[in-house]
Amino acid sequence: MATGAPKGTWLYWAHIGKGPVSFKLGRRRVWRKSVILAWIAEQEAAGIREREC
Repeated sequence: MATGAPKGTWLYWAHIGKGPVSFKLGRRRVWRKSVILAWIAEQEAAGIREREC
């Protein structure tokens, strides 16, 4: 995956509602690349805001 996190982590995040939005395509859970990149940017921005406080 784009973050280096294992597939199991992505599936767990989807299960608990954390991480980027995903959807089922047949029996597989998939993520749009654009959604992943936007989520990563949000995480980065949140980290920057936390450091500025």
